[in-house]
Amino acid sequence: MKNKILNIALVLIAVANLFFFAQPYYQQYQSKQKYTVQFPEPKQYPRQEMDWKQPVLSSNVWKISKVGQSDSYLLGTYHAGEAHLKIHPQVKQLLQKNQKLMLESNTDLTEDEQKTMLYSLLLNIHGKKPLLKEQMGKEDFDKVANKMRQFPNGDVMAKSLNNYYGWSALILTATLRDGLTPQTGVDSLVKQQSQQLKQPIGYLETVNESLLYFRLLPDDLAIAALKDWANTPVHTKEDKKLYFAYKNGQFKDLAPLILQELMDTSDTHLSAKQQEQVLDWFVHDLLIARTRNWLPTMQQEMAKQSTVFAVGIGHLMGNQGLITLLREQGYTITPEPKMLIWQ
Repeated sequence: MKNKILNIALVLIAVANLFFFAQPYYQQYQSKQKYTVQFPEPKQYPRQEMDWKQPVLSSNVWKISKVGQSDSYLLGTYHAGEAHLKIHPQVKQLLQKNQKLMLESNTDLTEDEQKTMLYSLLLNIHGKKPLLKEQMGKEDFDKVANKMRQFPNGDVMAKSLNNYYGWSALILTATLRDGLTPQTGVDSLVKQQSQQLKQPIGYLETVNESLLYFRLLPDDLAIAALKDWANTPVHTKEDKKLYFAYKNGQFKDLAPLILQELMDTSDTHLSAKQQEQVLDWFVHDLLIARTRNWLPTMQQEMAKQSTVFAVGIGHLMGNQGLITLLREQGYTITPEPKMLIWQ
């Protein structure tokens, strides 16, 4: 399926980039004593149809206003960029108008967070299940590993692939893209700029809270999607349509492009039912549920100070995105002039 849903995940989900930043931790902890952690079931919400077209996404910057509070801002981000890009001075001006920056998830993990993520969520080393090669079969496993090696940093990932769960290996493939890196993603650059301004930085969810939603993807479905990814050619130009639309400020085009990608069922080995299941997991668990989880924290922060909320631009979209949800809570949400983030 040309890895469509995972390409879209790059626009929407900063957590996918944790798998990129997690690679150095793997060698550090793989030989130490293992331990497990019990995780609660993630909060879920009634399934409602997602209308991507409303409201029209005319900008990547939206002002949040409410009587008795200072104005805050939504900044829709893209989680990867070309390596040579730098942050535009306009971003500094936006941050300076506010007292705090809030991002999705923190990639600067403590030692305990590193262990929890790797041992309890990413690495299938507890003896409860066969390792990934046994689950997939050697031929399909080798296809995934060999395709990974075609990308920068892919060799390191391929070497540790057998220790991943099916769902985490699948999301790992979403971090593999030709010419793009999370290190120059909007979130990373905005965070660096805020640190230079010595502003406080907060997060809307913990690493482990976000990863709970990844784990909801059933093993058999994750492995089927992995096999599909391995057998699909790399379509570099096509896969970057969303990226260039964002980079060039064509924000109104993002929702139509996403819909086009989601509805295109060509070039896939997944059945119609499997595609529907992956799409349901992606939209309702990874996107909508997490967006709704953020609302209480956002409201608390806005009541205390003016805040920039820098989140994947997909979290702003649609009838269940932040623009609509905040309006339902009594906030006035208005588009600002669109801002080009990179230079």
